[in-house]
Amino acid sequence: MSWLAPALLFGTAMAAVPLIVHLVGRHRAVRLPFAALDFLLRANKRLARRLRFRQRLLLLLRTALVVALALMMAKPVWNLLSSAPVPQLGQQSVVLIIDDTPSMRRVTSGGTLLQRAKDRARQLLRTIPAGSEVALLSVSDPSGPLAVLSRDRRRAWSALGRLEAGYVHATLGPALEQALRLLQEETPVAGLVLVLSDLAAHGLPAALPAWPAAVALQPIDVAAGLPRENRAVVELSAAPSGAPGRRSMRLSARICNFGALPTSTPVFLSIDGRRLAQAALALAAGGCAYQHFQHSFSEGGAHEVAVALAPDALPFDDVRYLLAEVASEVRMLLVNGDPSPVRQRDELFYLTTALGAEGGDRQRIVTHAVRADDFDRRQLAAFDAVALCNVRALPAEQVGGLQRYVAEGGGLLIAVGDGVEAERYNAIFGALLPQPLRAVISASGERASELRLGALDADHPLVASLAREAGGPGLARVRVQRAFRLEPITRAGRRAILRYDDGSPALVEAQVGAGRVLLWTTTIDRDWTDLPIRPGFLPLMQQLARYLGRAPLAGARREVVVGMRREVKLGPGSTELRLLVAPEGVTRRWGSAKLRRRQPIELLADLPGFYRLSAVVGDEVRALKQETFVANVDLAESQLRAGTLLARSAAGGAGMRRTRQQLELWPALGLLVLLLLLVESWLTRRG
Repeated sequence: MSWLAPALLFGTAMAAVPLIVHLVGRHRAVRLPFAALDFLLRANKRLARRLRFRQRLLLLLRTALVVALALMMAKPVWNLLSSAPVPQLGQQSVVLIIDDTPSMRRVTSGGTLLQRAKDRARQLLRTIPAGSEVALLSVSDPSGPLAVLSRDRRRAWSALGRLEAGYVHATLGPALEQALRLLQEETPVAGLVLVLSDLAAHGLPAALPAWPAAVALQPIDVAAGLPRENRAVVELSAAPSGAPGRRSMRLSARICNFGALPTSTPVFLSIDGRRLAQAALALAAGGCAYQHFQHSFSEGGAHEVAVALAPDALPFDDVRYLLAEVASEVRMLLVNGDPSPVRQRDELFYLTTALGAEGGDRQRIVTHAVRADDFDRRQLAAFDAVALCNVRALPAEQVGGLQRYVAEGGGLLIAVGDGVEAERYNAIFGALLPQPLRAVISASGERASELRLGALDADHPLVASLAREAGGPGLARVRVQRAFRLEPITRAGRRAILRYDDGSPALVEAQVGAGRVLLWTTTIDRDWTDLPIRPGFLPLMQQLARYLGRAPLAGARREVVVGMRREVKLGPGSTELRLLVAPEGVTRRWGSAKLRRRQPIELLADLPGFYRLSAVVGDEVRALKQETFVANVDLAESQLRAGTLLARSAAGGAGMRRTRQQLELWPALGLLVLLLLLVESWLTRRG
């Protein structure tokens, strides 16, 4: 123990003052015989002993009070051997690297591991010699929070306070390289790199970068002595079930135990924000097991499913999220512009056959066909999408009803044919057509003059799954004898999803209000193309119907890893994009500047959970269910096995040494003084 102000220890001599006062007062007191008092004292000797004891206790308290006050003013400190290294030389450059990856979210008795690392970093900042340059880097983002060597220690303290543990997996390698770049700006190159981390194997580099001899490296394991047990939900899936119920699903969660001891854990199932089931699962040491749940959904569509464990020391991977696509019907009205008593020659023969085929576990498509003459706009409310197949024309009243239907969110497919005449069609359906029709081109009868289907827009959700099929969906072999060319005039929101091999559009989309319109520039039957007898026709038509009906599409990417970005493009008329991240409850908004320029908005999935999107159109807030997605954490951080990062000493340069840490005792003495004062006052008041 040492003293910061030892000169003030002379004050302990004042401890004699109460005793002197007591002795002096005792001599001055003249004992006078008083018969009544003697009588009372003799009568109550017990009271007399108590009074003497109280007086001696008061004397002792006052003496201790003076001593404690003097010791407090001398500021005693207790010297402890610190486990943290400090530079053994004088002024030099020091780079602190703080691990802020998800595994540092592990909870300990004193907070998280990151908090422990920050506390240790503060101790180091106190011991680093004044005048030394200090930089502070994080593992997840080596460009900050203080990626410059500075003698201003306040900047380092401030940067340290801003550090928060993230959800993105990262390794130490880039931060070490950045630290060396900072030190190599010094001449000569010398310094010390301190790494404060849990030193888990998943975060350590396979090999150190080229390391200068004058730079020392000192890893500090802030998880030393802590158990490295952890459980995690590593997989969550949904599949149709044979259990009773129209929309029964089997929800399967794979749960792993990364510890060295067997364990058991409760498993909770939540759907659409409500906890519905619970089960107990036993896990072998280092093993994994599945927990299955059966659930019957009351309605189709996308449902938010979460499976969670009882929180352990590392809670970030104890829950996993899933958007379960539950099959529901897509209702589609087919308007036949060229009916035929011969079944194979009917305009809708191939289309109804394709849409009626079994779609596996995806949404069933229910079609209803009417002749063009029987089309009634009052039917539209009962359908999710409408297809006009080689329809020559419709009355203006029916077209107006169709426009309102699309503007309010309906889907419309327009397929041309022999009955379509470009100029008349543009006049009737101009407000709905993604692009005006120009003229029909025909092959000369030779195969070389025929068009073929060419490039797919692989980023479009309608054909994304077809583009990813091994060997392609067979669309490239489709031959087209006749097709409509389109006017070069474009409209806002137009997008060519599929093109012919000469680059001209085959399938074009446009947003009309809240709805979608697709223009197919050749026939939907075999009159102008052999597509209906090709293998790609069925999946293309089913995807098309589900896209127009806003049903979940096969292959649509609705799950991302935390840290990834996702683009969202809104339809015309949208003035604001809103995002709610559940269950965190974080809300974000994007204004109309980008929306006016029709630029896609890039969303960063920086939190695990469900990303619910909505758009403001006029005074209405519309949920963007098709754009909703889910983000889960990267499980690379779940395995907490310790790795090895060897320290390196600097040859003739910077180094580390263990030093003594001073524990200040004077605040405790101050509390003791206060306590003594209280006790002394209490005894005095009792007389």
